[in-house]
Amino acid sequence: MTQPLLLGRVVRYFEKDDRISYNEAVWSAVGVVVCSTLIVTINHLLVTNVVKTGMRMRIACCALMYKKVYL
Repeated sequence: MTQPLLLGRVVRYFEKDDRISYNEAVWSAVGVVVCSTLIVTINHLLVTNVVKTGMRMRIACCALMYKKVYL
């Protein structure tokens, strides 16, 4: 939600809007980069944990089937 608002401020600066100063535009651009980095990091951690859980479930199911067949 914050990233589009910050990006809008940067675009407004390049439209030569007098209400946005250079420092505000720079900090807004930094905010866009930080938001993008956070999104990528959180998404990577989430996907990694989901894949890890799925692999554990697959191993548990295979072990259960193995025990049922051979024991």
